[in-house]
Amino acid sequence: MLALTEHLGQKVLDAAGHKRGRVVELLVDMSDPSARILRVGVGNRSIQGRHTVATWIDWTDIASFESTSVQCRPEARFVEVEKGTRVLDPADNFLWLNRDVLDTQIINPEGGHIVRVGEVALVRVGEVLQVIAIEFGAGPVARRLGLAWLGERLETTSIDWHDLHLVSGRGLTAQLATNSDRYRSLSAAELAKMVAQISPGRGTQLLAALGAHQAAEVLAVSHPDLNAGLVHDLPHHLASEIISEMHSDDAVATLRRQHSGHIEALLANLATDRARELRALLAHPPTSAGGLMTIEIAVANAEEPLADICERLRMDPTKLHRFGGVVRVSDDRTPVGFLSLTALVAQSEDPLLSPYEIVRADTAVEDVISLFATHDIFAAVVVDETGRCIGGINIDDVLEELVAEQRPGRRKFKDLVDRHSLGGRRARASARHP
Repeated sequence: MLALTEHLGQKVLDAAGHKRGRVVELLVDMSDPSARILRVGVGNRSIQGRHTVATWIDWTDIASFESTSVQCRPEARFVEVEKGTRVLDPADNFLWLNRDVLDTQIINPEGGHIVRVGEVALVRVGEVLQVIAIEFGAGPVARRLGLAWLGERLETTSIDWHDLHLVSGRGLTAQLATNSDRYRSLSAAELAKMVAQISPGRGTQLLAALGAHQAAEVLAVSHPDLNAGLVHDLPHHLASEIISEMHSDDAVATLRRQHSGHIEALLANLATDRARELRALLAHPPTSAGGLMTIEIAVANAEEPLADICERLRMDPTKLHRFGGVVRVSDDRTPVGFLSLTALVAQSEDPLLSPYEIVRADTAVEDVISLFATHDIFAAVVVDETGRCIGGINIDDVLEELVAEQRPGRRKFKDLVDRHSLGGRRARASARHP
């Protein structure tokens, strides 16, 4: 195995033995599964001036590539780089290993933390030079400092080139341009952790490549403050697409952190019903029952048979999952009953199985918490000033609110993040207690 840093700074000789410069870069095509080196960047400085490429030559013009020197073939053609250009910028699918990979940030698959590349491993396969892995840890750093004996004793971790997730500069751009599925295969929690650690510009670039649905899943498990910055920096049409895919409570938590003009610009791109729904939620103060509720609840007409309700929910349990029950309403949406999960499983309308209360949207959150604490209820149905059902609050919402109150600032949100089962509602709890 060869190390990139051991070859940087080596003399490049033409066929006559004249020095033409030193190796300062190697070019790889990210879309090439074999990860072959295509070009050698030549400059007049060693590794300290690594971005100063004066000329480049094709790999096929290399006769020998050794740690002592690089020998070119007689027909080798040196292509000059325009004066003043730090390094020749190729198409998005190409990377210069020294500039775009070495010493840049990547995601460590073990734990999802950002680490810095300490070495790039190469291998000769016949006449071809290929990239096979990167290394990070104290070991590569020691070896680059000339302490090979120490480097052998210190930790070195390798990541296969094809398992690499670059998050710096052109590295991320190249990977998204050639193999964005590498990022799409990660879970929402893994992507959220990645987005939280990289620059906002790179974060928006990654979200744009994921698509609206997966980006919404990532934001559902991210801090609302981070979401607000990312949504603000995204193009309006793409930000609106993501907002449209988010659960209502997550979308509202993100929108509350935008200025009014930006909120209207985002809502203007949404479908009419969706925009009306989010505007209605935004109209409620975050410290009220209306700010705590979810509007994605399952409802059933007062006369609908229980068996029909169960069959309908079996086909589409989404709203049932968000609220944990079914609200029976009259024709004017006045709540007349509630069916808990226990009642639905038992297929019984015994009111003892489904205790609930009705609260107005302007009820203070503290009063809602007291209601749940003093009454043995599973849920509260939220109504507007006319008594119409507009949403619901379940026991999980109240518990999250209580956890949020006991965990100020970032400690509070970290506590919620660590409980992945809480889903997107944790963002709402944080939004009410910045």
